[in-house]
Amino acid sequence: MKNALIFTCILLINARTTLSGQEHEAWLQSENYVPNLIRKGITWKTIADSIQQFYPEQQKQLEQVLWAGQLQKKGTPKDTCEVILWQYLSNHDRSFLKQLDEKLLKLGPKAMPSLIAALNIDAATRRIVYRERFEDPIFYQCISDIAMQHLEMETGIYFFRNFAFPLNLFSNAPIEERNVIIKTIQTWYERAQNLNKPEQINLFLTDFPHYKYGSPIYTATNLAKAGDTTNAIFHLKYYYNLWKLPCVSNILIANLIKDLGEDVAMDDCLHRIYDYRCMRESGVDCIWYILKNARADIPYKVLADIVATERYSRMKTNDNQYVWPTIFNEMALTKNLWAVPILVELMRIELPVKGNSINSYYWQQTYPDQFNKLFRVCDFALLKLKELEPDTVPTLNWDKQPERDAVIQQILSSKEVKH
Repeated sequence: MKNALIFTCILLINARTTLSGQEHEAWLQSENYVPNLIRKGITWKTIADSIQQFYPEQQKQLEQVLWAGQLQKKGTPKDTCEVILWQYLSNHDRSFLKQLDEKLLKLGPKAMPSLIAALNIDAATRRIVYRERFEDPIFYQCISDIAMQHLEMETGIYFFRNFAFPLNLFSNAPIEERNVIIKTIQTWYERAQNLNKPEQINLFLTDFPHYKYGSPIYTATNLAKAGDTTNAIFHLKYYYNLWKLPCVSNILIANLIKDLGEDVAMDDCLHRIYDYRCMRESGVDCIWYILKNARADIPYKVLADIVATERYSRMKTNDNQYVWPTIFNEMALTKNLWAVPILVELMRIELPVKGNSINSYYWQQTYPDQFNKLFRVCDFALLKLKELEPDTVPTLNWDKQPERDAVIQQILSSKEVKH
């Protein structure tokens, strides 16, 4: 044990002489200690001895490392899937680990019984998961994590993966949660063995509709990818309605359904956006959905009404609650004549754009000269109207505000503008 600890210390000292200051700090973080030793290919016994010496509080990591060492001592198993899984214990080379992934995928459905059994094996492996940012901790996967990952890839069912928390590890989940997930998978698999892939996914979504782990909505999208669009839409609509609240529509699910060819949120948004008691976020989501999916002029007229009335609502107590600035910002990129009623209503707002907190990124990027000349909301609306309907806006000196004001008043009072 003494020699093992000396070896580990030498490794750390060598690392300190070759790493930059930021890298050195990341190396010494307790979260990175065990993963860094694993990715260097150090023996499991040496890693276990080092944990006991330097981080004895990391009992879970110690148990996982000891388990890995015990599996290696048992020798090569007979089952083909287990043979591959056990190889994750011995080699830290990235290309080798990638080859193991490919071998597991090639086994196909016949590997599923072994993968399900491996969900209970929390032995550490040499697979290291890196984050996008260097300063974020890295972590290693256990055999149970790799088994879950390949089960989900093989079946198209996200039993555990939640897209809101994509870096969660199955090996770190509470034991009660894990037991429920494993039992569910076993129950599903007993009934799904003789079904094709679309039927297997549909069986899971149909018979476990209230399953609270994983990502059922992305499982439903996988059902569409597998060829069953009809049932995919059916399940997505179920979750859309299940999670719908008086002020909130799940626009994420609505967009997934729209990608499959059906619109479920347009009417909801057109009605809900008038409710000024609702939170700004739901209104903004609906604005984006309406502008992306509108196939007639009525949705644009609804947004024009929002611009015209929202500012006078007693339910809006500060500027951060308004959604009309989002409508204004989107108009910078519009080329749709249906947007004219919105532009006309925006012409009634004399608020300067630069220097205010209203959403104006697209205007600033698309019209930097006018933005820096302190154009107001009404001025930008007039400018866009000139692009959409050149004959409606007469020739004027855009640098002179009185001329812009005169044209704006003329348009607002004119009955010739088609709303």
